[in-house]
Amino acid sequence: MALTLRMVGGLTVAEIARAFLVQETAMGQRITRAKAKIKAARIPYRVPSAEDLPVRVSGVLAVLFLIFNEGYLATGPDTDPLRHDLTAEALRLTRLIRVLMPDDGEVAGLLALMLLTEARRTARISTSGELVALDEQDRGSWGAELVAEGHRLVRERLAAAAAGVAPGRYQILAAINAVHTSARDIRDTDWSQVVALYDQLVRLDRSPIVAINRAIAVGELEGPEVALATVDRLEDELAGYHAYHATRAALLRRLGRGQESRAAYEKRRVLLARRGLGGLDVLGRFDQRDGGLESWTICRGVPPRSACPRNRSMPSVAQRLLQKRGRLGAETGRNNSGSKNRLARAAKMIGVKPTAAA
Repeated sequence: MALTLRMVGGLTVAEIARAFLVQETAMGQRITRAKAKIKAARIPYRVPSAEDLPVRVSGVLAVLFLIFNEGYLATGPDTDPLRHDLTAEALRLTRLIRVLMPDDGEVAGLLALMLLTEARRTARISTSGELVALDEQDRGSWGAELVAEGHRLVRERLAAAAAGVAPGRYQILAAINAVHTSARDIRDTDWSQVVALYDQLVRLDRSPIVAINRAIAVGELEGPEVALATVDRLEDELAGYHAYHATRAALLRRLGRGQESRAAYEKRRVLLARRGLGGLDVLGRFDQRDGGLESWTICRGVPPRSACPRNRSMPSVAQRLLQKRGRLGAETGRNNSGSKNRLARAAKMIGVKPTAAA
């Protein structure tokens, strides 16, 4: 996957390393070993046949997800915080896969996730160029057509769930974003649905990223002390990741533990500086939820659960969508010249010859 992100997706080694939460040198070595293995084994580069699609689709979706995520919040020191070139290309390719594989639930889920995130793009940057957290965004400026399309796809998967087809990771992430984008105000967010969806996601993906996002949502229902207990248990896995410390700092601040909060923010600042990402160090904004693909940030205190009106525009997402785990289904596909050109360039870089599809 890392090699695909580098040669076909065009991400830098540093960007790929940050996506996988590893050091840049380690990722560079991993990519070098992959190149050498392919060259030594003379593994051919070819556009997959229709019969290959079902077994390969999950890897393709993962690559597109990571490309979109890099565009959603770019990690490079010399890039704009949002890279529309990456998000637009990831969306284009995911739409293409949707056409080729219209019955695949995870393809629909990933497309919905991208649409609901991309809908907020212009609202995420202020006139002065700063990132704007979800609770401060002008929801009237969100792309209504993109939101509507994303919600339609989520409802399609709800119908499939009602028929006994259980969702995968991207469908659950899309449902979480549907809850966020259905709320007219941050205070209308139905955190109980968000937590229920994360409970299902944890069963599919036990990564620390999912765990910390679930903790943030739990904090909105049960308070920052409960969330902090979970976050602290993730320290061994996420101590080198700046957003972990931002999340912890925000929770500590909500608990009135100012000195510990400042220390956590300082750890985050140091980590960003080491990676040349000081431009992301907007400390005042990291106590508010952004609600995107990887919701690392925390919103300021909202009223208790009983005081928050329930959102009704996406009813019972958690109950209707999350019944069982499903398997990917797929149909036929077709090639395009752009894919062939990218494969040819990748093959040339590695030193092997591309072949025609079997």
